Amino acid sequence: MILVTGATGFIGSNLVRRLKTDGKEVRALVRNAEKARRILGPDAETAVGDVSDPASLARAAEGADTVIHLVGIIQKAKGASFEAIHVRGTENVLAAAREKNVRRFVFQSALGTRPNAASRYHQTKWEAEERVRASGLSWTILRPSLVYGRGDDFTVRLADVIRLSPAVPVLGSGKSRFQPVYVDDMTACLARATDDAHAGQTMEIGGPDILTLDQIVEEIARALGRRRLFVHVPIPFVRPAARLFEIFLPSPPVTVDQLTMLGEDNICAENAAPSLVGTPLVPFRDGIRRVFSASAAESPASRA
Repeated sequence: MILVTGATGFIGSNLVRRLKTDGKEVRALVRNAEKARRILGPDAETAVGDVSDPASLARAAEGADTVIHLVGIIQKAKGASFEAIHVRGTENVLAAAREKNVRRFVFQSALGTRPNAASRYHQTKWEAEERVRASGLSWTILRPSLVYGRGDDFTVRLADVIRLSPAVPVLGSGKSRFQPVYVDDMTACLARATDDAHAGQTMEIGGPDILTLDQIVEEIARALGRRRLFVHVPIPFVRPAARLFEIFLPSPPVTVDQLTMLGEDNICAENAAPSLVGTPLVPFRDGIRRVFSASAAESPASRA
């Protein structure tokens, strides 16, 4: 039995479907059973719980051999700080795994995670990694670059701006480099990281292409069939507004932490994805076309 936390999220829902297709017995940790049925289907085995609730985690981990821990946040919210979710949440999941004699623990961290990171997001991911490494469990840590696919928040937001505006604002110089990985490749990496051969490894995960932010936005516009003017907005100009967004808005469009990360390269020193996936990785141009061709097929209005 594999317990997947964060199972109704973008990566988690795709992973649950992959594992079930592979014939694995899967239990999804979810906070809302009705939402889980909509996203995962009525036949998915679920356990209602939260990373802040140790008792619910212990119930969810009962009988599990492996835990794949995906829960994370990209921006803090009321009652959900980076420390609460990334660090204390991971501690709680690890404690439940030990209590229920879970054998393997796979943790999804993030590329750029390091102890001296400038962003609190990456700092707390590092703290969580350290808890995993010291857990006494058989562990594997994956650090993906930008994961994209149908329904991911980053691509959806960019696509909405590209569709609606003839001039697309790009935060920063647009020169920061990323190694976007298609969600099907990411879920393959997570599934195969459960193998004992990968125990004790921290693995960087990226796609086959290294692209600047400008190139990513251009490829999305091309996939949508739009020609757009890109306007670069210097990050120092945006930072004061981001601070105000964080104070006054429950879900700010951008945070200071995110601006910090946008100014950094996010590429692999050594990409483990090719060896984990075992087949050629999906190029960004092909993957992003899949995303929008699938969306167009389901929604005639999106072709307008």
